[in-house]
Amino acid sequence: MKKIYLTSLIVGLLMHSCKQDEYIHPPSQSIDKLVSSREIDPCLTVDQEPKNEASKYNTRGVSSFEVKKFVRGEKNSTDTSTVLHEFGHVLGLVHEQLSPKFNGCLVRDKVYKYFYDNQNWDKDKVDVQIFNKISEPMLVASTDYDERSIMHYYFPGSITCNGLPIGGASVISPKDVEIIRLIYLDYYKWSKYGNAVGLVRLSKGSSYLINTTISEVNKSIANGYKVEKIMGYSPISSRKDTTPFYSLYNPKIGAYFYSSDLNEANLAISRGYTLRNNNMGHVFIYKIANTEGISRFYDKKSNTYYYSYDIQDIRLAQSKGLYYENTIGYVYNQ
Repeated sequence: MKKIYLTSLIVGLLMHSCKQDEYIHPPSQSIDKLVSSREIDPCLTVDQEPKNEASKYNTRGVSSFEVKKFVRGEKNSTDTSTVLHEFGHVLGLVHEQLSPKFNGCLVRDKVYKYFYDNQNWDKDKVDVQIFNKISEPMLVASTDYDERSIMHYYFPGSITCNGLPIGGASVISPKDVEIIRLIYLDYYKWSKYGNAVGLVRLSKGSSYLINTTISEVNKSIANGYKVEKIMGYSPISSRKDTTPFYSLYNPKIGAYFYSSDLNEANLAISRGYTLRNNNMGHVFIYKIANTEGISRFYDKKSNTYYYSYDIQDIRLAQSKGLYYENTIGYVYNQ
């Protein structure tokens, strides 16, 4: 994850707790400006707004004492899991149980009683914190539901349908890392090996495309595409061992085509594709340390292309009977 200086923020979390609703803005400015802002107080409030005022980029929170209770089931706001949870809010993450993709089963009457007995929450507050899901259009970006998320409240088995507890993570999950990297695509080049752009794969049916900025991602989502994963990071600047990464689109069949071969790109253009090289960066010609290959598969049935990044992707392509064409190039894997 991005290394930033948060000493004063962490100290504030460890020394203070707040008893008010919090409204946290996700990244509307650079993270350095956000963290250094004097508006950050012990409540982790970046910008305060009137209670219940609608805002596309805000999410309501609770005190850090309450967070500890619901992250690990204990009433203490000074441990690592609480800091990570609250820091997640600073970065713009919402509570995972409010995800529209939440598929856990809770017994509503038992939930109301549990939170009233333990936190003195009335029905309305329980609805806001547990049951009132956030609609997709209200989210800047999202992943599939993640029970292991540090942003997930802990629900004991006594209030679930199957008697098994839900949530209760003490560390950030892989999907937590993924969504933070996705949100901050425009603000930070995530590769630790130098400036690079994140390659976000999205899909709609048999159509696959790769975006490199959050604005592109949001436009694609608005057009019905679903975020699948970050496929790695392509260097922005050219090197002796890299080549440009070309992006093309065929409007007639709605297919996207990616290549590192200029001759191949020109051939695609002659077949109805147009160049849309929107800051795709470069790919390595040969595999070097800390890189993975992006392979292109052809779907004969739909006349579209699928792009793999790891062994799971390759197995999926093989299970669908797709034809392997070549490895486009290699990109940083973190």
